[in-house]
Amino acid sequence: LDIVSNLYAGKKSNVSLDAGTKLNLHSPAHRQYVQRHREEAAIQKRLWCTADEAEQIKRQVDAVFDNPAACEIIERPDAIQERAHFAKTGTPIILKALIDVRFPIGLAADFKTTRHTTTHAIVRDAINKGYIYQAAHYQTVAAVDDFLFIVVTKSPRPECLVFEPLR
Repeated sequence: LDIVSNLYAGKKSNVSLDAGTKLNLHSPAHRQYVQRHREEAAIQKRLWCTADEAEQIKRQVDAVFDNPAACEIIERPDAIQERAHFAKTGTPIILKALIDVRFPIGLAADFKTTRHTTTHAIVRDAINKGYIYQAAHYQTVAAVDDFLFIVVTKSPRPECLVFEPLR
């Protein structure tokens, strides 16, 4: 047991956490480092991510604002951001829907990210993941007439699409 402990201790001491060291989440020391920063960010009520993730998020946000249809939706002055809706079903079950953007006129939208990069692949993925059922659920729970998906790709050059699922 002492030999195993010494071998493990030796591996931990060789792990570098110097500035510029690439994170390796297979390393216990690196996982602790990341966990500590995430906990500190949570206490400060901030999101924590790596520099690469932050750059990717910035590109995705830019893609949304470069899309006129998406921009028109999210920049409307009557937009209500991130709101949970609940509906009673006549049973002990209460339905919940967390809608990213909602408008008093009976319209709502939800952001989605995807690894797919072509419109065909994105639509196929939406069909496979049952977005049409999700849209129906959101429309029922939040009592909205129209529902849109704002889809942003996770590619190095993100694109944004806005679509309404078929009814």
